[in-house]
Amino acid sequence: MKSSTDRLSDFPVSFFSVTMGIAGLALAAASAEELLGFPFGSDVLGFVAFVVFMATTLAYAMKLSRFPAQVRAEFDDPVRLHFFFTFPIGLILLSSAFIDLSFETAVAFWTVGTVVDLVLTFAIVSIWIRNDKFHPDHLNPSWFLPVVGNILIPMAGAWIFPGSHLWFFFGIGIIFWMILVTLLFDRTIFHKAMSERLVPTFLIMIAPPAVGVLSYLALTGSVDPFAYILYFFSLFLALLFFANLPMFTRIRFSLSWWAYSFPLSALSVASAELAIRTGEGYFKSLSLIVFAVAVIVIANISIRTIIHIRKEGVRSIEN
Repeated sequence: MKSSTDRLSDFPVSFFSVTMGIAGLALAAASAEELLGFPFGSDVLGFVAFVVFMATTLAYAMKLSRFPAQVRAEFDDPVRLHFFFTFPIGLILLSSAFIDLSFETAVAFWTVGTVVDLVLTFAIVSIWIRNDKFHPDHLNPSWFLPVVGNILIPMAGAWIFPGSHLWFFFGIGIIFWMILVTLLFDRTIFHKAMSERLVPTFLIMIAPPAVGVLSYLALTGSVDPFAYILYFFSLFLALLFFANLPMFTRIRFSLSWWAYSFPLSALSVASAELAIRTGEGYFKSLSLIVFAVAVIVIANISIRTIIHIRKEGVRSIEN
């Protein structure tokens, strides 16, 4: 069995994706509560996400303090590099979950998350344009995480710090989403298949347009054709991946399975928001169906994660 020191040095930055999954489910539960008027434990899920985030932050801060070389190695890795965005995304999601519970806490989470997200955006896009070591096989859906972070900022920001400046983040996210989705399809069609452990990250593709709907509605206040385009492209991707379900179910469990969680919750919340704003019943049905799927998926992944970590440690779950 590994010592606690070894376990700490192996602790991956991608573990922040657990916070994304649980916080996203908290928001989906809140949407289901609004649609049905029945409690689904959104406040409890928000608190659990907060606890997981704080524990993960403490563990990774200790790793940064004691094993800076391992942290630097993660930042230099063309795949793990983009998972550093799971930290600010987790904070921004927590800010949305805490708006009704503690507005001051939500403001603090959103502010820190936005600043870190912006700093990382400049750092990582600079790496993209300066680095001569990337090749097409390095491209995978985790590269959408910077996109998700920027698109997500206006969703809570419209309540916390409204203004035209929020379009700055939305514009960054949407334009880079359009660029990356084109590059990713080129990589998927014309280059060798991704490794098995990266296959779950395909579902991250659902998140940018789904989150885009929520931020766009928060910025504009109305449902228009662009909102529908974002939503239905997200729904198309979800249906596409459902049609290819065997591709996802036959791979062995790893931490990358958490990539299934947040995109499903984001689509559920986007469906609920359109149901509320348009009054069209099928959006409500879609929201509740996707929410039920998200609950089952996240419960399954959570149990597997706990069992796997207890048996084999944190690093083994990443591979």
